[in-house]
Formats: sequence, structure tokens, C-alpha cells
Amino acid sequence: MCIFRGFIYTYEDICNFYLCLKTKPFLILAGISGTGKSKLVKLFSEAINANNDNNRYRIISVKPDWTDSTELFGYKNISDSFIPGPLTLILDEASRPENVNKPYFICLDEMNLARVEHYLSEYLSIIESRGFKDNGRIETDKIFPEGYLPTGHKYYNLRIPENLYIIGTVNMDDTTFAFSRKVLDRVNTIEFSEVRLEELDFTEENIEPLELDNSILKTRFLSLKDALSFDREYVRKINSKIIELNNILSVSNHHFPTSWQDYLKSLDKESYRQAFDILRKILLEEDMDYADKVLKETLKHKSISPEAVEITYKRFKEDHTL
Repeated sequence: MCIFRGFIYTYEDICNFYLCLKTKPFLILAGISGTGKSKLVKLFSEAINANNDNNRYRIISVKPDWTDSTELFGYKNISDSFIPGPLTLILDEASRPENVNKPYFICLDEMNLARVEHYLSEYLSIIESRGFKDNGRIETDKIFPEGYLPTGHKYYNLRIPENLYIIGTVNMDDTTFAFSRKVLDRVNTIEFSEVRLEELDFTEENIEPLELDNSILKTRFLSLKDALSFDREYVRKINSKIIELNNILSVSNHHFPTSWQDYLKSLDKESYRQAFDILRKILLEEDMDYADKVLKETLKHKSISPEAVEITYKRFKEDHTL
């Protein structure tokens, strides 16, 4: 159990948060209100000395009237001058030579108050272009399309730097929008569904932040192919498990996307809870009867006890978010 400034998170929560960011720089924290989603982003950032004072942590509250990317990236005024948005300003600062080795965090608070596919469509597309360059850095395509800004403009060559991490928080209720598959396929997700009142600790722990560079979060691999030279045997082992799961899921034309293969290769051994969370992502729109069948078949391929299978299955049956 991790207790910091009166907030309580399990060791597994922290590990999962870290692993998700190291695998992919876009993470969604979903769940009921009051589970500490936004606070986790802030506390994690501050723990490695990324805070408001040094501009390496920023919270942006999403508004219901956001219909395009101008609120984040910026727009051209009537004089055809470009007015940068908050995301563009952070991208520019994080990309400066003196900052490229420092992690930057953006918390998009209540990000599904507006349709994510609308105001983040460009970002979702550009993040898919990530690739390793000859200098070892991860680089994307340019943010702004050719011709939008004049050559030589301050933001003409702006890209998504490898040291920027976006974490969105989501409260699932009737006033918010659901996520499309386009969004879910490009992010990692963690569900927070418990408020641990019985474990409250009213003591204040003052923990000094650590000055850590981006190497602790930067991924070493962008695909399974990248990992082959590092540990070919382990990659084959993971891939064989994914093939088994694909054979089960192919009945309803649901498969493990390659992005989940990248996530799984980072795990030495999955807990039954992580296996459940992954399955929920795949079966978002599936009927319960078929989902029951897939869950039972999938769990047979996991190295977990029969008791854990029953716990997972019970949780699956009781969860109404599927």
C-alpha cells in the first residue's frame, strides 16, 4: 500500500500506472468520481519533480463545447496569425534542447465531457507515426500539416516529443461521451472502481521528490519486432500466448491488436486483475453470454489458480460497465 499526502494507492496501481506510461505515452484513468484519478497524475509527476512551478506538470480541464483541435493546438485569427493553444505551448517547451531529457505531464481532466475523436483527432493520428531515429530518439510526424504554417515559423517543425505524457481522467456517467475504438486502440486504460475508506491514514508523509530524467519512462521498444534482438525467446513465448487468445476471440472477429502485444511483453507475469482489464477492453460491445464464454476460455490460458478464475469471473458478471 502506498500512502502519500492522505491518498492511498495499491502497489499494483502504481506499477500499472508506470508500466502503461512506459509502454505508451497516452493513458486514460477511468472510474467513479472520488477515486483519486487526477490526484494520482499530480502525485506521480511531483514524485519525479515535475510540477506546476517548473511547468512540467499541467492540468487542462476539457470543456463540453470542444468540437475540434483548436482549443488545444491553436488557431489562426482574422489576420491569419497563428495563436498557439496550451498543448502547442507545452509541446514547444518540452522539445527544447535543454528539456528533452525531462519528463512532462499533461492531465486532461474529465476528457470525455466532449468527444475525444473531435478535439484530439490530429493527436491520435500523429502519435501512431512514432518511430526511432538514427540518434535513438523517438520522433513523430509534424503536428501541423504542410502549408498551414509558413516555412521558418516557430512551430513549423513541431512534433510530439518523446518526453511528453498525456493522462486523461474519465468519470463514467450519463453526462459524458463513450470512447470510440479509434481512441481505445491508441491508449492504455486503467479502471479505478474502489474508494478505500477503511484504509484511510490521516498522517501526512513528506517525501522528497527525486530528480529523474526521461529514461525511466521512455520505452525501449515500439513493437515486438524491436524487442526481438533483446530477448527473442521471451518475445516468441508472449506471441504464442497471443496467438492462442486470438484463436479464441476470432469467433466474433475480435483480436488482440498489436498495441496490446507491446504492453504484454513488458509483463513478467500478469495478475488475474490485469487479465480481466485487458479482456474488458476487447469485449466492450459484446453480449454477456458470449463474453462469459470467452472469459472462461481465456482464463484457461493464464497461469492463475482456480480460485483466482472464480474471483475474476464473479467480478466480470457483476460489472455493468461492459
